[in-house]
Amino acid sequence: MNALQARGIEESSPIQTLAMPKLSEGASVIIQAPTGCGKTLAYLIPVLARLQPTLHVGLQALILVPSPELALQITRELRWLFEVLCGPERAC
Repeated sequence: MNALQARGIEESSPIQTLAMPKLSEGASVIIQAPTGCGKTLAYLIPVLARLQPTLHVGLQALILVPSPELALQITRELRWLFEVLCGPERAC
């Protein structure tokens, strides 16, 4: 089961379909879409997939957000994704 299916999402949104392959390849993209279209997962899933936790090279990803509220939303999504990817008992 992938992360989208674990969230109950049976198919990617249009923005996810466009952005995720490019981000998975390491491309830089600008994602703009209305609230609720799946932007957060569209970039978090590929970013997490590209992380190499055993490679001790310092910073591997940086997510900048314009407000504390958005930072909290992204933190919640990241915690959920880590649990889906690593299990509730493990740290990635």
